[in-house]
Amino acid sequence: MRYEQQKINVSPAERQILEHPSTLKAILSILVPFISIFNIYVLLSGRVWAFAVLSFQLIGFVGILLVERRGLPDMQKLLVYRRVFGTQILVFGIYLLAVIGLFHQVEVSPWSFVFIFLLSLWMPDFRGVSIALAFNFGIAGLFLYTGMDAFLIHKEYLIRFYVTLVIFSLLNLSSALVRRTYLTRFFAAREELKASEHEYKLLSRKLSKEIRSRDKMEKRLHHAIKMETVGRVAAGVAHDLNNILSGIVTYPDMLLVDMKRSDPLRPHLEAIRASGLKASAIVEDLLALSRRGVPVAEPMDLRKITDAYLESPEHLRFMESREAVTISAEYGEDLRAVVGSPVHLSKTIMNLVTNAVEALPGPGKIRIRIDIEILEQPRTIEHPVQGYAEIPAGEYMVFSISDNGVGIDPSEIESVFEPFFTRKQMGRSGTGLGMALVLGTVNDHRGFIRMDSQPGAGTRVDLFFPAAGPVPEETAESEDARFRKGGRERILVVDDEPLQLDIACSLLGRLGYRVDRRESGEAGLEFLERNRVDLVILDIKMEPGMDGVTACERILEKHPGQKVLFATGFSDKVTLDRARELGRGPCLFKPYTQNKMGRMVRERLDAGTLVSHCN
Repeated sequence: MRYEQQKINVSPAERQILEHPSTLKAILSILVPFISIFNIYVLLSGRVWAFAVLSFQLIGFVGILLVERRGLPDMQKLLVYRRVFGTQILVFGIYLLAVIGLFHQVEVSPWSFVFIFLLSLWMPDFRGVSIALAFNFGIAGLFLYTGMDAFLIHKEYLIRFYVTLVIFSLLNLSSALVRRTYLTRFFAAREELKASEHEYKLLSRKLSKEIRSRDKMEKRLHHAIKMETVGRVAAGVAHDLNNILSGIVTYPDMLLVDMKRSDPLRPHLEAIRASGLKASAIVEDLLALSRRGVPVAEPMDLRKITDAYLESPEHLRFMESREAVTISAEYGEDLRAVVGSPVHLSKTIMNLVTNAVEALPGPGKIRIRIDIEILEQPRTIEHPVQGYAEIPAGEYMVFSISDNGVGIDPSEIESVFEPFFTRKQMGRSGTGLGMALVLGTVNDHRGFIRMDSQPGAGTRVDLFFPAAGPVPEETAESEDARFRKGGRERILVVDDEPLQLDIACSLLGRLGYRVDRRESGEAGLEFLERNRVDLVILDIKMEPGMDGVTACERILEKHPGQKVLFATGFSDKVTLDRARELGRGPCLFKPYTQNKMGRMVRERLDAGTLVSHCN
């Protein structure tokens, strides 16, 4: 309470009056009319002093009622109560002492009981008892001081009155002590209750925070388990499936090189090759869900990545049948770079744009915005999977994409980021992996994601990436991705799959290289004992016998300068890291294409020490 904050010593009775003003109002509302009527009777009886004292009491009571109506602070109320009640008791006590002890008006003596009672109500402690005893001794002393004649005249009455008054005073003393003890314990218990309630609230808030934290961790764990499960399934089939897809992709690729554009079989071969590449891309998406981590970390400009995708042939073909959809891109000023993988971020932008376009059943607008946001304090956002996430203070590049499409029910937002979840209708593209890949890429780049959507009101997705200094300056265009033919260099291909050997040897032969082949790591080592080659292409996973990594270690022990290019349909992260370290460069992922194989073989042959990463 405010009077406690002002460090005022408040008695239990005063605290009761302050905390229960309605009781005080009710008592005064009854007491004021009653005293007013009695005061009129006293005036008509000619008792001037009694009328004056009662009028003074009435003025004090009416003043207290006015104070209650004005709603003053507790501290001011308390000061008013003390002055008014204290003055009233003092005047009332002096009046009774005078009229009984000095003027011997014994008929007024019953009012002494009222005085003692009011005194015990206002001061239920030893102060009230002391005043009551002083009042009793005062009356007795005044009788003795003024002479015994009056006492002898009213002896029987005065003896009974005085004995009763003393007994009444003692009873008031007992009740005051009991009341004081009760109130003291009551208020102490109430303070303990308040302290307990406060502690309970603190514990409740702490428990709620722990529950939210636990729920967040459970969601993360369940999501990680799902991703791991998908990754294990993908890993189990990726190697064999990519080997199978090599024939579907590579043979049409080789045939198309020599085939005339007017050949009637060309569209069919292109369709076979495109289907194989799509299947390979799906396998790669599945593997990306389990193979977390940013393989390439370089500063880049989100604007260039966005523009590159929006101007890409893939996006333009996708938009050919959606002329009613407009896409606008707006970029803020003083933007910063983002450190990460351009390939992964480009795929993230592709998935977000594709989903936004397909959320529009007809004409619609998609707005892309890239801007910088500076957080001076941590910000809590609603995370679509974790429930809530706290973004630390700092500078962030924010990629936002919004559409006015069909929207998503809030209860389904978390499911959107689950693998294979899709709301797309039959005939539309998509495997349900897009948003799961988006979430994984954002996490890999130490970013944060926020998604707002309502059915019929569209969807907005915000990606927060830590800013990393100024955007890099624009460099010259990279060399054309087309392969360059060989110069009769000798290459050894080692693979346990005969089909993969046939494909690799055919591609390399068409590119002008001299090619030798072996079907195991042991056979490859034996061949190198007697022959020199410019490059060894090693399949990482070979069974039974020696795998590619072990074979490479043996080769480099005997031929330290030998150049090696690893090929794989799938390998775990640890094996890939070791292969990149031994091969001093990127890995060649299956299925092969003539363009990809020719470029990587030429780069490896031309490079001294090539440091890169698989992607």
